[in-house]
Amino acid sequence: MPTDGLPSRVLLIDDDPVVLSGLATLLRKAGHTVAEAESGSAGLASFRENPPDIVLTDFTMPGLTGWDVARTVKAINPRVPVVYVTGAAHEIAPHQRAVVEAIIEKPRGLNTLHSVIRRLTGTSGDRSTVAPTLASA
Repeated sequence: MPTDGLPSRVLLIDDDPVVLSGLATLLRKAGHTVAEAESGSAGLASFRENPPDIVLTDFTMPGLTGWDVARTVKAINPRVPVVYVTGAAHEIAPHQRAVVEAIIEKPRGLNTLHSVIRRLTGTSGDRSTVAPTLASA
């Protein structure tokens, strides 16, 4: 499936290897280059080594959480969009929502993920209009 205009570099962070592998495979099939990280600290190391176009991170992870990742990414480069991809959206406090551009609740379809990536990387519409709320299909 071609991704006309979608970003080529996605950093995907999730402590569940099955989720990480599955999402990475789907994104690669759609034409993305995906860097995978199984922890927040590994994700930040990858971010520093090879900055992506967008960061997709689980929210609830041991050690560095998605919120820790988002805050650090924004401190390094506030222009890189960060999206929580999580099954725990109900646990995210308002101040934790304010750090990211969007939240996608697991499980969601790949189309939702592509739609959010397109909006946040400026390939369809104005990035400033994306609110840090749950993405819809």
